[in-house]
Amino acid sequence: MLTRQPKAGAIGWSYWPWHVVLLGAYPVLFLFGQNMVDTITLDPLWGPLLACVGGAVALLVVFFALRRDWARAGLMASAILAMFFSFGHVWGMVSPFLAQKWVLAGVWLVWGLVLVRLAWRGGTWVLPTTRILNLVLGALVIFNVATIGVFVAGTRLSAGLTGEMPDATVGPLGRPDVYYIILDRYAGETTLRRFFDYDNAPFLTALEDRGFAVAHDSWANYFKTSLSVFSTLTLDYLDPDLYDDTEPDSFGPVHAAFRQHMAVPATFKELGYEYVHIANWWEPTAWNTDADVIYRYTQETEFGTILYSTTMLSALSSDVSADIGQGEELRGVDLQRAHVLTGFDAIAQASRRNGPTFTIAHLTIPHPPYAFNEDGSLPTDEQRAERSENEEYVEQLKYANRRVLETIDTILANREPGTPDPVILLQTDEGPFPPRFREQGADFQWLEATPDEVQWKYSILTAWRLPGVDVQDYGFSDRISPVNLFRVVLDAYFDADLPVLPDKTYLSPDHDHMWDLHLYERPD
Repeated sequence: MLTRQPKAGAIGWSYWPWHVVLLGAYPVLFLFGQNMVDTITLDPLWGPLLACVGGAVALLVVFFALRRDWARAGLMASAILAMFFSFGHVWGMVSPFLAQKWVLAGVWLVWGLVLVRLAWRGGTWVLPTTRILNLVLGALVIFNVATIGVFVAGTRLSAGLTGEMPDATVGPLGRPDVYYIILDRYAGETTLRRFFDYDNAPFLTALEDRGFAVAHDSWANYFKTSLSVFSTLTLDYLDPDLYDDTEPDSFGPVHAAFRQHMAVPATFKELGYEYVHIANWWEPTAWNTDADVIYRYTQETEFGTILYSTTMLSALSSDVSADIGQGEELRGVDLQRAHVLTGFDAIAQASRRNGPTFTIAHLTIPHPPYAFNEDGSLPTDEQRAERSENEEYVEQLKYANRRVLETIDTILANREPGTPDPVILLQTDEGPFPPRFREQGADFQWLEATPDEVQWKYSILTAWRLPGVDVQDYGFSDRISPVNLFRVVLDAYFDADLPVLPDKTYLSPDHDHMWDLHLYERPD
């Protein structure tokens, strides 16, 4: 015999189904909190949060219209929401043992219907369960809101200049357009040859034929993009004392500083350059306060793609929430393709602008996810299944090589007669992660890494086109590193009197202790 429930208007506020709204918000807040190391503003949060809370409220209203009971409608709605938001997480745990995602989707759908049926029938447990869910989910939401608030507050920086601007003046070579193209995780030729069984000599020769100086034994200064690129754009090695006031260590302050005035862009602005900023799905470099023009594919955000991969919607696509190796989650092959293609096209557009222009283009290639075959087509499931991690990487690198050469030729072809020959800087921020990192992820201990693993990670592409300049006169060598890139450029073209710094490589123990920097002695 069923127990009759009190009418909605007769129950206290603590028994109302607040848990539906809270359950719509909690997965979004939790996931944002887990991924906020790669964000510095709340902008990517609002759209998904409003969509999920709005969907939760709509679901509650639908079930109330069917059952005419708020408490039971709330439990039915929360059951559906719980199944919807937990699917991707559960798939991540069972995918090594279950080949087909639709099998789990079927089980999850049946289980959800069982929970809805149970809530439809109700019983004396409905109101106590409602109150417990309200309290538990309320506490979880408050905790995550507080965590996000503390983190975002900690990343706030003043709008002051980071790095010291040199005393630069226009030299006899004029003001050439300058293109700083970051090819994320592009391995150096030694790493490609030793560990990927790939000879990149034809590409490097093609660069040299186009006037590039190639550093054949260049290493990164740091192990992550944020540290490496920030060091390059501030003309000096990073001072850990400025950033190590959190436990565990956080990328947050550096990510926030990417949005502010930095020495290199500020110097070019002072020299009368238009600053063109070409961004990707990585939120810290989505824009900069000094940028005059910003190109970015903005249909989706990285966070939105990650959230999608955790929901039952991911059962509709094999493109999201797959294992890409390197210890990282797939951020969406379609999103990767869109941003990379937009980035290359944007460089071509920048080359048609009236100069002088200073262009920063951060291209997430050959960085995974692997979204390109050599010919630019999307890899099929069969191709992915047949390839190893290394083979996927090389295939995407071959595509990057072709597009880079095409882009260089476009830049040179678009040069207006009578203007200075453009400066083009191809620079990697960090190399790909070694295999053992795929197993351990952020907990990988770099101070215990083998020499081969350090070589794998730190050997990078460095190729600079500095027309009219004998680069050796300004300190260029086979071992020159990214920290010296703009020291050479500003000295060679703008009489900045910036001596080349000793080329150093720093290891951090792990992601939680990134500012505990240890100088690594490179083998001869």
